[in-house]
Amino acid sequence: MGDWAAGADVLTWTAGAGDWFNAANWTNWGDPENTRVPAAGDAAVVSNAGASVVLTGSTPWLASVFVSNATVTFSNWNTTLQATNVTVERSGQLTCFGPFTNNGATNRVSLICSNLTIESGGAINVTGKGWAGGTNTTATYTPGNGPGGASYLL
Repeated sequence: MGDWAAGADVLTWTAGAGDWFNAANWTNWGDPENTRVPAAGDAAVVSNAGASVVLTGSTPWLASVFVSNATVTFSNWNTTLQATNVTVERSGQLTCFGPFTNNGATNRVSLICSNLTIESGGAINVTGKGWAGGTNTTATYTPGNGPGGASYLL
Protein backbone atom coordinates (compact mmCIF):
# COMPACT_ATOMS: atom_id res chain seq x y z
CA MET A 1 0.00 0.00 0.00
CA GLY A 2 2.97 2.33 -0.02
CA ASP A 3 3.81 2.85 -3.72
CA TRP A 4 2.52 6.43 -4.02
CA ALA A 5 4.21 9.16 -5.96
CA ALA A 6 6.19 11.66 -3.92
CA GLY A 7 4.10 14.72 -3.13
CA ALA A 8 0.78 13.06 -3.99
CA ASP A 9 -2.14 13.34 -1.61
CA VAL A 10 -3.57 10.10 -0.23
CA LEU A 11 -7.35 10.09 -0.15
CA THR A 12 -9.14 7.38 1.82
CA TRP A 13 -12.73 6.25 1.28
CA THR A 14 -14.64 6.74 4.53
CA ALA A 15 -18.26 5.95 3.61
CA GLY A 16 -19.98 2.60 3.73
CA ALA A 17 -21.50 3.03 0.28
CA GLY A 18 -21.72 5.83 -2.24
CA ASP A 19 -20.56 7.59 -5.38
CA TRP A 20 -16.80 7.96 -6.00
CA PHE A 21 -17.37 11.59 -7.04
CA ASN A 22 -19.00 12.69 -3.76
CA ALA A 23 -16.30 14.58 -1.82
CA ALA A 24 -18.02 13.77 1.50
CA ASN A 25 -17.02 10.10 1.00
CA TRP A 26 -13.25 10.82 1.12
CA THR A 27 -10.69 11.96 3.69
CA ASN A 28 -7.37 13.53 2.70
CA TRP A 29 -4.58 12.09 4.90
CA GLY A 30 -2.35 15.14 4.43
CA ASP A 31 -5.09 17.73 4.94
CA PRO A 32 -8.16 16.28 6.73
CA GLU A 33 -9.95 19.65 6.51
CA ASN A 34 -9.69 19.57 2.68
CA THR A 35 -12.26 16.89 1.80
CA ARG A 36 -12.34 16.23 -1.94
CA VAL A 37 -12.35 13.43 -4.50
CA PRO A 38 -9.03 12.05 -5.77
CA ALA A 39 -7.46 14.35 -8.37
CA ALA A 40 -4.73 13.77 -10.94
CA GLY A 41 -1.58 12.40 -9.29
CA ASP A 42 -3.31 11.39 -6.03
CA ALA A 43 -3.49 7.97 -4.43
CA ALA A 44 -6.96 6.54 -3.68
CA VAL A 45 -7.41 3.95 -0.92
CA VAL A 46 -10.66 1.99 -0.56
CA SER A 47 -10.11 -0.40 2.31
CA ASN A 48 -12.84 -0.10 4.94
CA ALA A 49 -14.57 -3.47 5.37
CA GLY A 50 -17.66 -3.93 3.25
CA ALA A 51 -17.43 -0.55 1.52
CA SER A 52 -19.27 -0.29 -1.78
CA VAL A 53 -18.06 2.43 -4.16
CA VAL A 54 -19.87 3.25 -7.40
CA LEU A 55 -17.64 4.71 -10.10
CA THR A 56 -20.03 6.69 -12.34
CA GLY A 57 -17.46 8.38 -14.60
CA SER A 58 -13.79 8.20 -15.52
CA THR A 59 -11.12 9.18 -13.03
CA PRO A 60 -8.23 11.50 -13.81
CA TRP A 61 -4.81 9.79 -14.05
CA LEU A 62 -4.07 8.77 -10.45
CA ALA A 63 -0.75 7.70 -8.95
CA SER A 64 -2.37 4.60 -7.45
CA VAL A 65 -5.63 2.94 -6.50
CA PHE A 66 -5.70 0.38 -3.70
CA VAL A 67 -8.84 -1.74 -3.05
CA SER A 68 -9.07 -4.17 -0.11
CA ASN A 69 -12.10 -5.55 1.79
CA ALA A 70 -14.35 -3.46 -0.46
CA THR A 71 -16.00 -3.37 -3.90
CA VAL A 72 -15.66 -0.76 -6.62
CA THR A 73 -18.54 -1.08 -9.12
CA PHE A 74 -18.21 0.50 -12.57
CA SER A 75 -21.31 2.14 -14.02
CA ASN A 76 -21.64 3.19 -17.66
CA TRP A 77 -19.78 1.88 -20.70
CA ASN A 78 -17.36 4.83 -20.91
CA THR A 79 -16.28 4.80 -17.24
CA THR A 80 -12.54 4.10 -16.91
CA LEU A 81 -10.32 3.87 -13.84
CA GLN A 82 -6.93 5.40 -14.76
CA ALA A 83 -3.84 5.02 -12.57
CA THR A 84 -0.18 4.15 -12.70
CA ASN A 85 -0.67 1.39 -10.12
CA VAL A 86 -3.90 -0.50 -9.41
CA THR A 87 -3.83 -3.07 -6.60
CA VAL A 88 -6.75 -5.28 -5.61
CA GLU A 89 -6.03 -7.10 -2.36
CA ARG A 90 -7.78 -9.65 -0.15
CA SER A 91 -11.58 -9.35 -0.34
CA GLY A 92 -11.22 -6.45 -2.76
CA GLN A 93 -13.22 -6.56 -5.96
CA LEU A 94 -13.68 -4.58 -9.15
CA THR A 95 -17.00 -5.29 -10.87
CA CYS A 96 -19.75 -3.65 -12.92
CA PHE A 97 -23.52 -3.46 -12.91
CA GLY A 98 -25.33 -6.01 -15.03
CA PRO A 99 -26.49 -7.99 -16.75
CA PHE A 100 -27.62 -5.72 -19.58
CA THR A 101 -30.35 -6.12 -22.19
CA ASN A 102 -31.41 -4.44 -25.43
CA ASN A 103 -33.33 -1.86 -23.40
CA GLY A 104 -30.87 -1.33 -20.57
CA ALA A 105 -27.58 0.39 -19.94
CA THR A 106 -24.34 -1.38 -20.72
CA ASN A 107 -21.48 -1.46 -18.25
CA ARG A 108 -17.98 -2.90 -18.07
CA VAL A 109 -14.82 -2.82 -16.00
CA SER A 110 -12.38 -0.61 -17.90
CA LEU A 111 -8.86 0.02 -16.61
CA ILE A 112 -5.96 2.00 -18.02
CA CYS A 113 -2.91 1.44 -15.85
CA SER A 114 0.81 0.78 -16.00
CA ASN A 115 0.79 -1.88 -13.27
CA LEU A 116 -2.13 -4.10 -12.27
CA THR A 117 -1.78 -6.36 -9.25
CA ILE A 118 -4.54 -8.75 -8.21
CA GLU A 119 -3.40 -10.35 -4.98
CA SER A 120 -4.66 -13.61 -3.48
CA GLY A 121 -8.31 -13.19 -2.53
CA GLY A 122 -8.78 -10.11 -4.74
CA ALA A 123 -10.75 -10.19 -7.99
CA ILE A 124 -12.06 -8.54 -11.09
CA ASN A 125 -15.46 -10.24 -11.11
CA VAL A 126 -17.91 -9.74 -13.97
CA THR A 127 -19.62 -13.13 -13.68
CA GLY A 128 -23.21 -12.79 -14.88
CA LYS A 129 -22.74 -9.10 -15.75
CA GLY A 130 -22.75 -9.34 -19.55
CA TRP A 131 -25.52 -9.86 -22.07
CA ALA A 132 -28.71 -11.12 -20.39
CA GLY A 133 -30.39 -12.34 -23.56
CA GLY A 134 -33.31 -10.70 -25.22
CA THR A 135 -35.99 -11.10 -27.80
CA ASN A 136 -35.76 -11.61 -31.53
CA THR A 137 -38.49 -11.62 -34.19
CA THR A 138 -38.15 -15.40 -34.63
CA ALA A 139 -37.23 -16.61 -31.14
CA THR A 140 -37.24 -15.66 -27.50
CA TYR A 141 -33.84 -16.24 -25.97
CA THR A 142 -33.57 -17.34 -22.38
CA PRO A 143 -31.51 -15.18 -20.01
CA GLY A 144 -27.85 -15.49 -20.82
CA ASN A 145 -28.37 -17.06 -24.25
CA GLY A 146 -28.18 -15.14 -27.49
CA PRO A 147 -28.52 -16.74 -30.93
CA GLY A 148 -25.27 -18.69 -30.39
CA GLY A 149 -26.30 -19.92 -26.94
CA ALA A 150 -26.87 -23.54 -26.03
CA SER A 151 -30.65 -23.33 -25.91
CA TYR A 152 -33.50 -21.01 -26.78
CA LEU A 153 -37.26 -21.17 -26.96
CA LEU A 154 -39.09 -21.09 -30.30
